[in-house]
Amino acid sequence: MSNSIISNFTKVPNELFRASIDLSGNERLFLIYLLSHKAGYNLTDVQCANNLGISRGTVPELRKKLSQKGFIEYSPGSRRGTVYKCNIEQIRKPVSSEDDLLKLQDDNYTEKIISSFKSGIERFRNSEDYEDCTYFLDSKWHCFPYKQSHGDLRNIASYLKNHSSDEIEAIIDAFESNLADYLKAKLSFDDFRDFKTGQQLVPTISFFLKAKCAYDDILNWN
Repeated sequence: MSNSIISNFTKVPNELFRASIDLSGNERLFLIYLLSHKAGYNLTDVQCANNLGISRGTVPELRKKLSQKGFIEYSPGSRRGTVYKCNIEQIRKPVSSEDDLLKLQDDNYTEKIISSFKSGIERFRNSEDYEDCTYFLDSKWHCFPYKQSHGDLRNIASYLKNHSSDEIEAIIDAFESNLADYLKAKLSFDDFRDFKTGQQLVPTISFFLKAKCAYDDILNWN
């Protein structure tokens, strides 16, 4: 068998087959198809659809999405076609982009908020004054062991979006350092109740992140 050079093939960056790139299956397929042509090649939507086995109406959608994500540039061509240019640099962009780093930071803060809150709850449960506090607890009052809810996760995400890193660190420290003493003081005076209904409150992450008075109290508790 001769070692003849194979022609008519396309080199595709490995990154296009990695989950780290934010592309759907059809977007990847369309981008690979565009890479098989020279930059500036004129293609009609009918050509693209027929060669890829997709509907003609899907082509403009894929073109728009790839352009918005920075993977291609395009302009009107001849005979109702479109001229394309692929951005290889964007395809090979490192995974640790600014957006990725911000997401990792948010994930880290989420874990810290949950961990510090659980720690504060356990410190209250294990304190010497806990038994005295149980006298004031309603029969349905429970939070041991504390398990975060879907609502907690949503409210944490909202909190992270709207607060600075200093404020986030402050609430983490407050849960860790102040929550146990706050609960002991409030329950000892039977003062952990809804002002309107008189119903006893249950400490949750969502409660402290959303109720301004409780939020301010836990931050400034001594």
